[in-house]
Amino acid sequence: MRTSIDIDDALWDEIKSLTGVNMKKKALETVFREYIKMKRREELSALTNGMDGFDLELSDLKTLRDG
Repeated sequence: MRTSIDIDDALWDEIKSLTGVNMKKKALETVFREYIKMKRREELSALTNGMDGFDLELSDLKTLRDG
């Protein structure tokens, strides 16, 4: 999908610095992927909050990670 957006220069500089990627498409894809991972971790944390003895199998974690 092709989209045109205006990105603040200071924000763009920080994204490039943090991701180590200089191409906008790759940098934004990296940021989007990391944001999705963060939100999935938050969902998992909310699901397990207060549960004693809660165990996840590796397959469960992969399912949560991959959507």
